[in-house]
Amino acid sequence: MMKILAINPISFKKRMIEFLFDYLFILAYLGLLFLSSMPIYIIFF
Repeated sequence: MMKILAINPISFKKRMIEFLFDYLFILAYLGLLFLSSMPIYIIFF
């Protein structure tokens, strides 16, 4: 694993920032899904 990280030309900081953005995007997506599904559950169940 460390060998792959060493060879990779992209800097570690850049990758961590990208990872953070992906994480936030997924969290926002799940949050939106949750918020859009809750009223449906409340109405129908």
